[in-house]
Amino acid sequence: MTYFPSYEGIISMSQLQLSKWDLYEPYMEFIHRLMNYDAGPSQTEKEIIAAYCSLLNACDFCFGAHKNVCMALGVDEELFQQLLDDIDTAPVDDKLKPLLKYVKKLTLDPSKMTEEDAKECYRAGWNEEDLTIVISVCASWNWFNRMILGHGIDKKWDEQVFRDRGAPEKMTDGYKAYYDEMVANGMADTSGPKKPEPPEL
Repeated sequence: MTYFPSYEGIISMSQLQLSKWDLYEPYMEFIHRLMNYDAGPSQTEKEIIAAYCSLLNACDFCFGAHKNVCMALGVDEELFQQLLDDIDTAPVDDKLKPLLKYVKKLTLDPSKMTEEDAKECYRAGWNEEDLTIVISVCASWNWFNRMILGHGIDKKWDEQVFRDRGAPEKMTDGYKAYYDEMVANGMADTSGPKKPEPPEL
């Protein structure tokens, strides 16, 4: 179960957000814009960054979900273990590698970021706007990971259910349509803030 007795039926990040849609809807609109923004890496590369951040944080749900989105976009599942082993030898575009190193350090040792880390990305051909987008993706998935792990939803992750729902393929078309579909099906709670009593233990 999750750490929240009333959330027993919630098994995904989307369900968590939909359970308080009045709060999370603007953020999900931002995520949709971010992942489809013209600047920065490609859509596929942004998904690789999202999955890689989640793998670094040992968030099985977010890693599994976005690994599957990457696979729907044509990425080899083995890539992520190769990134863990050694970014330099992993089979990704050399231009992407300094960004992945930046993301790794920002996720695991954020207080140790330096100007040189940014310069490595600039030398690879990225500009300041590109790097801002990468930082935004990294920060967003660190937030997602902590939301999932903090609520205990990670323990209910079922990759096969995610695949059977066709979620990876739907998410490649843009997150907004994916969420709009669930809202249209009456899954979102738009009733506003709640102040429930503490659960009985």
